[in-house]
Amino acid sequence: MLITELLVLVLTLANSSLVNFSWGSLGVTSLFVQWIVLASAALLCNLRSWLAKQYLIKSVLIAYILVLAITLIVSVIGEWILRGSEPWRMETYGRIVRNLVIAAIMSGIAFRYLFLQYQLRCQEQAELNARIQELQSRIRPHFLFNSMNIIASLISVAPDLAEQVVEYLSELFRASLSDMTNEPVPLAQELALCQKYAHIESLRLDDRLQLEWQIDVDVNEVRIPMLTLQPLLENAIYHGIQPLPEGVGHCNNQGAGGKVTDRYH
Repeated sequence: MLITELLVLVLTLANSSLVNFSWGSLGVTSLFVQWIVLASAALLCNLRSWLAKQYLIKSVLIAYILVLAITLIVSVIGEWILRGSEPWRMETYGRIVRNLVIAAIMSGIAFRYLFLQYQLRCQEQAELNARIQELQSRIRPHFLFNSMNIIASLISVAPDLAEQVVEYLSELFRASLSDMTNEPVPLAQELALCQKYAHIESLRLDDRLQLEWQIDVDVNEVRIPMLTLQPLLENAIYHGIQPLPEGVGHCNNQGAGGKVTDRYH
């Protein structure tokens, strides 16, 4: 209604001046335009549930036609009230056509604005869902549940080891949920995460998992993105060692600046 009243003010100023400003014209035009706006809003709100079930283009086209139809009806009624029984002239039809053109332009702008708002909300919702999926993929619930079961079984028999597993688990998840996963870190830091992960998994797989690390580079000089090697180690254990009853496997990883060989038994 505020935007509509501003439009009416602009139209009134265009047809008059500040010195000879026509308050009567402003009042009549405001009454006419507000009737169109309120009637259109009421009709579209009542049809909202039905329009939401239609295709987007179809619903917008129907709403657009309804606004123009209400504009036509109100324009005809307004001319009939103002002119009474006088015969209609070309100027009368011209004013009705002018009203339809103005309504078509303003409605098109309004629907365009609402469509852009709809696209923005869809984009924000898609980004939110993508962030949630990314967060869920980082958490890896199976590893979390297995680790919690290991901790629960160690609390009574080896509390110090259970505490160590909790610390390792917190460091792994802190690195996994960090916003700096694309920042280069020293290879030593990445290998420390791998060793902590492998230590937790070795408690679950027992003798089926034994690691021998052969590293031919300076781990303090070489820098790689965080969580580059740990997912490889996790996939190797999950898909390579875990399905085998005897737990035999072998994997070679080519690291940045040299060769890193991990042998799993």
